[in-house]
This record gives sequence, structure tokens and C-alpha cells, in this order.
Amino acid sequence: MNEISQIKEYARKNSIPIVMDKGGEFICRTIVDRGCKKILEIGSAIGYSAINFASLPDDIYVRTIEIDIDRYSRAVDNIKNCGLENRIKITNEDALDALIDEKFDLIFIDAAKAQYEKFFEKFKHNLSENGVIITDNLFFHGMVENPQLTHNYSTIKLIRKIRKFVSFLQLNPEFLTTIHDTGDGVSLSMLNPDFIQPEYTQLSLEDKNVSCSPQLSKEIEYGNKVYSVSEEEHQTGLFSYHKKEDYFVISLIEFYDRERIKITLMNMLMFVRKDAVKNGIHLIKIKLPSDCFFDGIERIGLSPCGDGMLVHKL
Repeated sequence: MNEISQIKEYARKNSIPIVMDKGGEFICRTIVDRGCKKILEIGSAIGYSAINFASLPDDIYVRTIEIDIDRYSRAVDNIKNCGLENRIKITNEDALDALIDEKFDLIFIDAAKAQYEKFFEKFKHNLSENGVIITDNLFFHGMVENPQLTHNYSTIKLIRKIRKFVSFLQLNPEFLTTIHDTGDGVSLSMLNPDFIQPEYTQLSLEDKNVSCSPQLSKEIEYGNKVYSVSEEEHQTGLFSYHKKEDYFVISLIEFYDRERIKITLMNMLMFVRKDAVKNGIHLIKIKLPSDCFFDGIERIGLSPCGDGMLVHKL
């Protein structure tokens, strides 16, 4: 039995989570196909993935972080036994506290699932221009799609957090993300070249645009929040939303730039999603004008519901 097989068997016997074979093959194939030379891994465990990555072309450098001291120590030994200590740098620390200035061609997130969104937001700044971020375990053994598979309260809470992260990936206009049905569910995200940082302005009854519009005035008088969305001082859209029962409803929506409907819609939904997460709301409904539908709308997590609206689940 070779060294990597022994590491895999040790993980199995000691219930240490490592990437599934199909998921690992997908990542290794991505590394080779995209010519990745520098890799950042969040969550080393016992070094299984890092060793696999570094065992591809011999000019690959891996930077990996592990918070658990026992797993870190085992990973250090495994890396040394494989003769890869010069190409794999491993540190024992909380990834959220790590100070890393380097840029990487691939960032692999496989640490605490409940912290995925924080890891993504922190380390996206370490991504090279043409790099990719990969996250694993988005299906979590089928429980994300079928939460009834477990009755364990802690597991149910974790599943909800993974679902929120999937929602974050689907709606995030800064990245182009695909979720692959391989291994335990793997996402691949790359920077969106068309993304422009949006600005949101909440409108009031005193605003000129509102005072000239009976519809906008009614929205605000009913207690709905009305926002304008702009990119580089160019207004791209207008929307309002309010809480109804246990979900949010985006009740008014207008687009001013027909070329950017998809990204403007994602900006709107992402804004409302942040408020939903803050208030423990797991559902957003939206009435989208029929002439504003586009191909692939389901990939941003929107699906039809019985009342003629679209729904996004967090």
C-alpha cells in the first residue's frame, strides 16, 4: 500500500473527513486543465488533499491551513513522509485569523461548513484574476436536498447554514458559479468580468422620483422599503420589499438597463437576502415581469411557486 492509500485508510478508520474520490478527481482535473500553480486550501485535515494536489505537476505550490492541532500534526508527518515539505506549507491556525497576502490560482474551501460564507468572503481577495474558488460538501450526504434524512438538531442547523451558503453562491453577482453533481456536491466559482460594485439608495416620500409616482408613494406609505440600484452612478433598477408572514416579498421591480437585467436582479436579491439572513427568514418571493425572464434563471436559485411568483429558498 502506497503512502497516499495509507493516509486514506487512516482517515477512514478514524472517521476523519476527506474529500470523496469523485470530488477529488474533479479538483485535480481542474488544477491540470487550468494550469494552476499556486493553491490555497482551507482545512488541511491530515493532508490528504494537499498531498494529492502537490503530487500533480512538480511545480505546484500548496498553502494549507488546519485549526485542529492533532490533525495538523498528523498532516505534517504525512507531508514529510511523502517528501513534499518543500512544496506544501501548512500552518496550525484559525483560517479566519490567518494573514495571507499571496494570490492563488485555486482556493479550495473544505473546513467548517458553518463558516463557508465567511471563508469565501475573506479569501476571495487572495484569488488571482483568472483563478477559481472550489467548495466541497454542498450536498452533505444528500441532506441539504432532503433534510428529513436526519433528526439530529445540530445536523439540521448545519444543513440550514450550508443551504444559506448555496443561496449566497447562486445570488452572488461578483462570481460566476456552477454547482456540480459530483462527489458530495462541488461548486466552482470564478470572477465575473461584468460585475460592477452596486450602490443602493433607500427612497423616501421626500424624494422627487417618489413624489412624482403614486405607485412609489403607496409602497412607502404601506411600510415597504424602496431602493434604487446604481452602478457607477448609472441607475440600473428599482425595487421594493416587505415582510409577509415568515418570508420577504419583492413586490415592485423595474429595470432601466435591459442589457443588465440578470446582474441587476442578482444585486436586488443579494441585498434582500442579507436582510433575510439577519432576521432569520428562509424564503424570498418575487414577482418578475414576464418580459424580464432569461435563460438559466433557475441557476440563481429561482423557481416558480403556485401563486404565480418566483421563490428563492435560503
